[in-house]
Amino acid sequence: MTEPVYPDVAPFIEWMGATLLSVEAGRARLVLDPKPEFNNRRGVIHGGVLATLLDSAMARAARSLAAGLELNGTIALQVQFMQPASGALTVMGLVDSQSRSLAFCRGEVHDTSGVLVATATATMQATPRRRRAAALVASCRQRDSRGNVARCGGRSSKLWPDLQTSSLRLPPPV
Repeated sequence: MTEPVYPDVAPFIEWMGATLLSVEAGRARLVLDPKPEFNNRRGVIHGGVLATLLDSAMARAARSLAAGLELNGTIALQVQFMQPASGALTVMGLVDSQSRSLAFCRGEVHDTSGVLVATATATMQATPRRRRAAALVASCRQRDSRGNVARCGGRSSKLWPDLQTSSLRLPPPV
């Protein structure tokens, strides 16, 4: 099984026009010169745009520390809107702490004049790259009479305890 190749920048973020200014270990900075279409009915930048930028900056920061891991995505996102936003935006994402499979992040959005317009916290989930995960699943060779995985020992049972008695069908051993 080939490992999927993901673009460096999400197509949606690219479409928005956000630019990556810098990435360091556990930190990322983005900028956005918003389009008029990003405004809400009151003429200020829609909160969903701010949330998207915060999520993207924090994810980029988490990816900078995730060597050998694939970032699966955001499992929790909390955004606080402090001021209406307009004009060019600068977004900073920072990893506060990480474990083997989670990164705990925070982010800030500042407008052109440096005013803090929104903050956020997020939890990002990461897992071993798919190649390793696929190899672990493929190593499960004990099956019941219907061809289901009957028992999956070793490290894979710790990573995926539900595989021990799952209905996952694997190809027959070669």
